Amino acid sequence: LLRLKALHDSDRKAAKPKTAEGNDLFLSYSRLDVTKIEKLAEILQQHGWSVWWDRHIKTGNAFDKVIEQALANARGVIVAWSQNSVDSDWVRAEAAYALEKNKLLPIRLDDATPPLRFINVQTVDLTHWNGTINDSACKRLFVDLSELIGNPN
Repeated sequence: LLRLKALHDSDRKAAKPKTAEGNDLFLSYSRLDVTKIEKLAEILQQHGWSVWWDRHIKTGNAFDKVIEQALANARGVIVAWSQNSVDSDWVRAEAAYALEKNKLLPIRLDDATPPLRFINVQTVDLTHWNGTINDSACKRLFVDLSELIGNPN
């Protein structure tokens, strides 16, 4: 019986979802903003930071557990506020967690007002970002990221 229990328990451990292993950054956003976030993730990675976002969730994994683990393991959390994300329970929860853990770095993608809890948190304004690394707002984001989590490796 103990062998059966041990075999059963080992099968359970093997079935746990694979999680993010300590990335530099976690991206929190609305899927409706995926085009801008995709470009941002690409630029951050080109600059040398490791980035986790929900595109890394493998089919069949419990996405809530994977997201929780990735959020906990990230050194910094970029929350993209937009007309689409301010009403997202997921984005709000991820932002609240990051704020409590002192690893929040909010950005603004459009003229949306952030939720009440985040109104007085300084935000990098990417509303007019041209999608390049040479944009002044992008440079500001990189400086702030370096101060928050250090320079990329």
